[in-house]
Amino acid sequence: MSFRILSLDGGGSWSLLQIMTLIDLYRSGGALLSGHHVLRDFDLVVASGSGSIVLGGLVKDLPLVDIRKVFEDEAQRRALFAPPRTRPTARERLLRHLTGTAPRYATRDKLDGLRRFLNSESGEPGIGDVTLDALKTRIELPTQLMIAAFDYDRQREVLFRSNIESRAADFGAPAIATLAEAIHAATTAPLGFFDAPANVSRGRRCWDGALAGGNNPVLAAVAEALAAGVEARAIEVLSIGTGSVVLPMAGGNEDSASAKLVRQRLPAGEAGDLRKLADTLLDDPPDAASLTAYLALGHAVPTDSGERLSAGRLVRMNPLVQPIRLANGWVRPAGLNEAEDGGDEFLRLRELAVDAVAPDEIALIQKFGALWHGDAVVNQPVRANSDTLDCEIGQRWYNEAKTQWLNLTGAHLARAAADPAGSPIGSSATTAWSGSGSRLGGSKTG
Repeated sequence: MSFRILSLDGGGSWSLLQIMTLIDLYRSGGALLSGHHVLRDFDLVVASGSGSIVLGGLVKDLPLVDIRKVFEDEAQRRALFAPPRTRPTARERLLRHLTGTAPRYATRDKLDGLRRFLNSESGEPGIGDVTLDALKTRIELPTQLMIAAFDYDRQREVLFRSNIESRAADFGAPAIATLAEAIHAATTAPLGFFDAPANVSRGRRCWDGALAGGNNPVLAAVAEALAAGVEARAIEVLSIGTGSVVLPMAGGNEDSASAKLVRQRLPAGEAGDLRKLADTLLDDPPDAASLTAYLALGHAVPTDSGERLSAGRLVRMNPLVQPIRLANGWVRPAGLNEAEDGGDEFLRLRELAVDAVAPDEIALIQKFGALWHGDAVVNQPVRANSDTLDCEIGQRWYNEAKTQWLNLTGAHLARAAADPAGSPIGSSATTAWSGSGSRLGGSKTG
């Protein structure tokens, strides 16, 4: 029997892509399901950054279209991205002077916005003030939850878990937080975004989990399952990203049109190094988490450059701001408008920040997601050729990834139908995980 993991990257407003994808995956006869329908389909869900906002909406059992409104509705976006209400401190003025940046948003106001969203009367009211370890009795779901953040004082990753007896955790006191606080911790980005670390229960202060290299948290989830005794061959993973910029390096002979599609080599030490650091932290650094998790599941790698492996149990869904390679060079994805000014959509996507809040920016992310779902925009492989950017492991296009995930799901359901008792793969996995309330060994809805 399969053990299924959903992993949600961080990425600010770009998490709109994640909920668009869940809506696409969970259509049933034209009707859209709600959050608990999705959660019941997984034994473990892990989220980092804004992916935790999507997870919060799932826990609240909102209709998926209502979770999408958190990112589409300007008033809801600005409730989470509110400007500081006080004058900049001396430190903030120095930061602005040295780097050209200063905090743009108020950390305290974001927590207020999250609590209003999670505690509203729709769905599960008041769910934002329930600690993660108490959620299983409140919402009566077997799914375990993990939210990744960065401990400001310890300077280490911190994982807020619904299972405080996790075998992957050390023997120190577990990190306790309410659902709203854990999401608040995971979404408080530094480097000019928010004006202070997030304060959560027991005096813990946190920044965004990307600082610990956890913007793509899939590896933490796989480790969690393996530590619980789940056999690697039983684990199936759906990892949904928030868009990444992956460009070929410039060769020096590009014309004005193709120069927009490649990455120029810049001298080290330029003023943009701080921006480069921030972009690196938010870019699945360095695209290694998916491959490491894939290998941890016991999968093979290609034996030569002509072999492509696409049948693995880790499915990565993440659109790339990347040109398409043809025999005569690189071309922009079909559907992204070219322009000589700021209207060039490929260039805008390259530069669009994680805190995009303007309506035209959200509209561009929506368009990008629709093109990805229509296979006009490349999907991120588990491993790509670093020179050609060709897919070596995984799926090059969204609908290939979708088909692979649905095939895994169908195989799981077929096994469940053939084995009504739901005998799991490996009795140790059942013992370890079912003790924390999971339904490993029972059937799931899809």
